[in-house]
Amino acid sequence: MEGRIGHTSATMVELQNRSDSEQPRQQLLSDEIGNQRIDIDMIDDILAFVFDIVLDFVPTIVWKLLLFVIGIVLTAVGVTLLDNSPQTGSALILVGMVLLVGLLVSLAR
Repeated sequence: MEGRIGHTSATMVELQNRSDSEQPRQQLLSDEIGNQRIDIDMIDDILAFVFDIVLDFVPTIVWKLLLFVIGIVLTAVGVTLLDNSPQTGSALILVGMVLLVGLLVSLAR
């Protein structure tokens, strides 16, 4: 236990004896991290804007047809995977059927 305390106090002394040249470096690193955060926020805004534009210009029937095809493909792939991996095949069948049923419900409205 005393060895740990001695090690901790030695580390604290080393931290206190840091040169002033490391402090601007730490400030630079924090500025870089802050700029990356701003860049990520800007990228999120740009992607959200592009996503909204794509959703506005593509008609609803196209999205429904795309989901229909994806549902059929996922179900077919799930059926073929049942022999090799029952869990993966079942999950794909479930997701495919949810897409198909959801699409049929939305078309019925």
